Amino acid sequence: MTSVRQVVSRDLLRRRPALTVLAVAGAAVALACELLVPSSLADAVASMSGRGVATGPLITLAVLLGIGLVASVVAGQVTVRGMAATTACHRRDLLEKTLRLPVRQREFSSGDLLTRFSGDAGAPAQLGFGAIGVLITAAGSVVALVALWFLDPWLTGLVGAELVISWFAVRVFLRRVGDAETRYRTARGRLAALLVDAHSGVRTIRAGRTRDRELRRILGPLTELRSAGLAAWRSQREIGWRMGLLAPVQEVALLSVAGFGVMSGRLDGGEVLAALFYSQLALGLLEQVDSLVGMVYSAANSRRLLEVHDAPSVPVPARPRALPPGDGELRFEDVAVGPLSRVTFTVPPGTHVALVGRSGSGKSSLMGAVGRLSDVTSGRVVLDGVDVRDLELSSLRSEIAYAFEEPLLFGATIGDAIAATAPLPGSAVARAARQARADLFVRRLPDGYGTLADHLPLSGGEVQRLGLARALARPARVLVLDDAMSNVDTATAAEINRAIRSAWRSRTALVVAHRVVTAAGADLVAWLGDGGLRALAPHHELWRDSGYRELFAVGEP
Repeated sequence: MTSVRQVVSRDLLRRRPALTVLAVAGAAVALACELLVPSSLADAVASMSGRGVATGPLITLAVLLGIGLVASVVAGQVTVRGMAATTACHRRDLLEKTLRLPVRQREFSSGDLLTRFSGDAGAPAQLGFGAIGVLITAAGSVVALVALWFLDPWLTGLVGAELVISWFAVRVFLRRVGDAETRYRTARGRLAALLVDAHSGVRTIRAGRTRDRELRRILGPLTELRSAGLAAWRSQREIGWRMGLLAPVQEVALLSVAGFGVMSGRLDGGEVLAALFYSQLALGLLEQVDSLVGMVYSAANSRRLLEVHDAPSVPVPARPRALPPGDGELRFEDVAVGPLSRVTFTVPPGTHVALVGRSGSGKSSLMGAVGRLSDVTSGRVVLDGVDVRDLELSSLRSEIAYAFEEPLLFGATIGDAIAATAPLPGSAVARAARQARADLFVRRLPDGYGTLADHLPLSGGEVQRLGLARALARPARVLVLDDAMSNVDTATAAEINRAIRSAWRSRTALVVAHRVVTAAGADLVAWLGDGGLRALAPHHELWRDSGYRELFAVGEP
């Protein structure tokens, strides 16, 4: 399992090493100038007191302040740029990982992934560059303590004691805030997931008059969200009044010890100024409480990001094979997937097979196994002599054209949506649309194939036909239609089946059949039921079986 430390180290040292070096160098130069200012100020005060020439020390002081300011600005700009670039990398990585997750995974909902993508992707960058600032400040505190020791050991002991006492209070605070932030982010993810689910099912909610019940369900995580938020605020309130009480005590103690130093002759005026500056620099680590809180938040959010990265992906073969030339022969050899087990049959090249069976019989699971949208638990699926699990995923999926019950249309225009999975000329797009019986309604749109796809009021059947056209447009070996015509009327479905038979005459096709006309138009019918393959035969032979006829009589495929 990947740790947050490993991710942050990779970001700083491998992904953006130049920006990291510049950020560290700028912050280090600014810190060095800040550490040199007290001694330079002491020299300037001593010179103005009549013990030397004041011009040189004042020029030195001005130069240090100027260099420190420029270095601080450079470090800030580089840090912002580095955080933006690193966040962009993590968003890209998260997107790629999300696309590699198993299709039917249920660990991360759409809303949860959205919050991780938008809110958590920047956490590693914030943690890494925040750590640079805190570590440099800590180094400055150590150097300031050493310099203070040479000026006055009593002040050094006082500042050290203050740091130790404050650290114990801050440590407890950080632990409590970290726990509260983890709870808060988890509750927020659940809330987003429920909201996205409700939005996708808004018609059902309205039709069922379940608005009030859905509101209670969606807003359920608010209780945990409020509890976690209040816990974080209580912790901040406690550390706030404690540090606020400690600050004046620190100042009075420092001034008292410094005053005794002057009275005893250990310190002069310039040395007192230098000692007070060094004391404040040493105590500057306590001013990083806000940064430390931000790092705790970022660490919690980074762990949420890593949960997705560590989730199982679709397995990739160690030595992927290229798919050899072939005509699309498919063999299912003792396959177990979903509710199915020990399924064995062969689809000869160029054969059109209809899959029928009751709801939940495993049709979609078997369809998904062809293109590894779902992997078999045992047995194997073989395409043109090669186990699909041994093939490189992009090579395999370039030869499998899918159309689904609820297709998502990608692309700015209708033409782009049809050509989304393969670069195609306009003539090929129109031809695929004609085969899917979508060309007529597309040409009636305001700009035809150039009509913007966003917010276009299309019916379910029209969207299915566009998804089908997208699949038919691809020069693949195997066409897989998984409930892709369930919203299309019977007459149009018959026309589409005839067009597919014509366009894919020499290529293999698997079709989930809901209608008699679809099953009758296929070369073979694979009848799934009772956890396996009940029969593989032409439709007219299976029609003699009353159980087969009942599948269509009750309207279930």
